[in-house]
Amino acid sequence: MNRAFGDRLKAAREAMGFDTASDFARKIGVERLTYYRWERGETKPADLEHLARIRNVTGKSLDWLLLGIRD
Repeated sequence: MNRAFGDRLKAAREAMGFDTASDFARKIGVERLTYYRWERGETKPADLEHLARIRNVTGKSLDWLLLGIRD
């Protein structure tokens, strides 16, 4: 399980003012179900393109998103 990643992803989404996971999924260009699986910790994004989109929208570093390492 990737629960820690999912928790950080949800926190970043909420900090950016996205009340729903669906809205955020649409913003980063992924299917709603795919995003839900990330946020629940079932999987992580499989490619850098999705991670880069998350980083660009949230302003959070990949180190923090993936590993919990603060800048």
